[in-house]
Amino acid sequence: MSRVSSAIPSCGFPEAFSLSGWAFCWASLFWLPSLLVDENGLDLKLTGLIMALRAIIIAFSPLLGGYLSDRLKNPIRIIGSALLVLAITTPPLAIVNNVVLLISLIVINSLFVQVYMGPLLRYQSKPLA
Repeated sequence: MSRVSSAIPSCGFPEAFSLSGWAFCWASLFWLPSLLVDENGLDLKLTGLIMALRAIIIAFSPLLGGYLSDRLKNPIRIIGSALLVLAITTPPLAIVNNVVLLISLIVINSLFVQVYMGPLLRYQSKPLA
């Protein structure tokens, strides 16, 4: 094996989704509060409450995904469904002006932002090289 190929890191199926999930979480952690305050006129206390609620929901969503995956015996369906919900609920976050609808989208999005992590633990990655 050459030196170049041995230097390639393992980046399998779970790592790719894990990385994208964390990137989305960090991006929304910094972007979402400014969206709520600057664009929608919410005060800092309410924004802090929404962000705390989002963090609590995100903390438990991998457990929900793992439970559903075990219960339904179909982790791919859970992963696909979660990613579909994220694809539907993420773009409107930037354009919705109704505060109630925006908070509803944030709650739904928060529930599914890490729900695929539980089922992903079933798959083990293998090195590329």
